[in-house]
Amino acid sequence: MKKKILIIDDDKHVRYSFILILGNQGYFINAVESGEKGIEELSNNDDYDLILLDLKMPGMDGIETLKHIRSINSKIPVFIVTAFQEEYLSDLKEITVKELNFELLNKPLDRNQILMSIGTVFDTPSNPLIKH
Repeated sequence: MKKKILIIDDDKHVRYSFILILGNQGYFINAVESGEKGIEELSNNDDYDLILLDLKMPGMDGIETLKHIRSINSKIPVFIVTAFQEEYLSDLKEITVKELNFELLNKPLDRNQILMSIGTVFDTPSNPLIKH
């Protein structure tokens, strides 16, 4: 069965990049453009295997979105993918203290970094040439 990944990012180019990279590896990908839509999608369908979550988004940012995600599903792996780690440092520390588990990936990410990170969640080889 294909692993299901939910991408929540306001940047359409980032969403498209993830769709291309991960879709070509055989994952089922659903991408939405806001925290609100991500929460709605997860509320309607919580059988995702992984969430890739942008931190800086208009409206509901990634911190607030993660809090909602954890109220729906406390176990699903979440990667916060951001270029704004320093800007949100105190917020990231706060959610770490509250044990809202997540991994942090810094943008920009290349194809190999994406595949290796995803491979750690799905316990698959980190060789980006291997299709999953």
